[in-house]
Amino acid sequence: MKQVIPVLIAAVVVMLAACSGSKKKSSDELPVTRPATMVFTENDTTEINQMVNTFVEYINSGKISDASAMLYTVQYDRVEEMTLEERQKFEGFFTTIPYKSCEVKSFHLGGAKDNKVQLALLMTPDANLETGRGIIKLVLNPVNVEGKWYLTLRDEDAEGIEHENI
Repeated sequence: MKQVIPVLIAAVVVMLAACSGSKKKSSDELPVTRPATMVFTENDTTEINQMVNTFVEYINSGKISDASAMLYTVQYDRVEEMTLEERQKFEGFFTTIPYKSCEVKSFHLGGAKDNKVQLALLMTPDANLETGRGIIKLVLNPVNVEGKWYLTLRDEDAEGIEHENI
């Protein structure tokens, strides 16, 4: 009888391990990496980079009105400048927070309408981009409509934004 108990315990442990190890992840639990939906040319990346750098320069030099003038909204492939009310709201944000500087944190191009340029507004002298301490994130979405690039604020519900199940 003493020999049977260790064998039974070992069998139960093996069965439990086998059952828990065979559990498959559903397709919504698996990370999805989507390829870019368009081919980016050197001109595309240069134009986007120049727009973003100019935007950041305006923010850093306190020219918030000039930065907001660079922003557009796009709906149903129709490009429009931000309304006066939208611009005032954007500009008001920058006049109420005491940020030190603005830097590009990450740059991801995924398609004509699904891109992420993450900016970091450094709020404190010891702000850290890696940990996110002392920063506020602002995400831009450069979009291409009829061959021309426009700078928009990232809206996860906007037309053309792909959502990944992660």
